[in-house]
Amino acid sequence: MSCNILIGGFVQKRDLESAHRLFDEMPERNVATWNVMVMGLTQFEFNEAGLSLFSRMRGLGFMPDGFTLGSVFKGCAGLKDLNSDWQVHRYVVKSGLELNSVVGNSLAHMYMKSGSLGEGEKVIAAMPITNVVAYNTLINAL
Repeated sequence: MSCNILIGGFVQKRDLESAHRLFDEMPERNVATWNVMVMGLTQFEFNEAGLSLFSRMRGLGFMPDGFTLGSVFKGCAGLKDLNSDWQVHRYVVKSGLELNSVVGNSLAHMYMKSGSLGEGEKVIAAMPITNVVAYNTLINAL
């Protein structure tokens, strides 16, 4: 836990090099550790590095949570690469998270920020319950 706090402190000070060095030296990591690193990278627009770390996280068997996905969606939107968007979308569907309204809204927002209004609209249309956030996301994109 103390390493996670230290990594978070380095990220807040924009010292990603120290954060990454500590992350790499940690003998054990948990989802919070991965989250703070993925968030830090995407927050400062190191989107490819953040998505690569997310891929590594999944490859090692860690299950991303809503915090992880929020950072991943931000990274994908920053890249404006529909291929990355589709890969993350497939992961969301495969994980059964597409019915979660927060995830669905964030997914739609990612597509729209990437320049694919149509894909974002499809996500909103497929949501079991469309809420104010979904409509605001759509209005903002239009």
